[in-house]
Amino acid sequence: MKHLLLLSTLIFSVWSAQASDLLEGFDSLGGNKELYEKAKALHPESDIKVVQGRTVGRRFRHEFSPQVASFVGGDAYLSTDTVGLTYHFHINHRWSVGLNYHYAFNSLTSEAKALINNALQPKLTEPLVPDLDEPRQGYLATVNWYPIYGKMSLYDLGISQFDLYLTAGAGVMELASKERDTITYGAGLGVWFSQHMTGRLELRRQSYESERFTGTHTMNLTVLGLSLGYML
Repeated sequence: MKHLLLLSTLIFSVWSAQASDLLEGFDSLGGNKELYEKAKALHPESDIKVVQGRTVGRRFRHEFSPQVASFVGGDAYLSTDTVGLTYHFHINHRWSVGLNYHYAFNSLTSEAKALINNALQPKLTEPLVPDLDEPRQGYLATVNWYPIYGKMSLYDLGISQFDLYLTAGAGVMELASKERDTITYGAGLGVWFSQHMTGRLELRRQSYESERFTGTHTMNLTVLGLSLGYML
């Protein structure tokens, strides 16, 4: 988790350096300007924001996003965080296809450390070693569907556009033992801060087979990912 927080801070710092592009884009995300002026004239005392049709076009556009993620609930003895790069090709507002690469950072949990420490006690005749097959890196190809769309006011700076989406994909997970096939599915929130600046929060389930002392074991992980990116 420390790796995840550090990497999140680094990505946010790089993204903040391009804040001028974000603020310029806010002016174009409020909707129809003429309609806004008419509504304002009718109620000058009211703070009015117009939220209507899509204003960030995504048809045939490319999105590149550094991503940090954390594996939750997979192995009681292993904590895994990842850093990677995600690419999305937006076919239109409803569909996109993506590629993802991630590199894993692994550390022992408190349960694993306690198990190892107890194994050093004289009363035990055999050492207890955690049964681990840690992930090293992975690749995914995904398909994303965006059925729900909306806009929101972001700290009165302007109107930002967002989509709730579903994602599914397959790929390869490289483990300490060998490479294994993996599948994933889940949902996410994509926010289009401006015509170029993007952000995503994603929650997925991911499954693969790991090698154990007693044979293969199915790992069912929850993956929580955060990314801030740029769309061409």
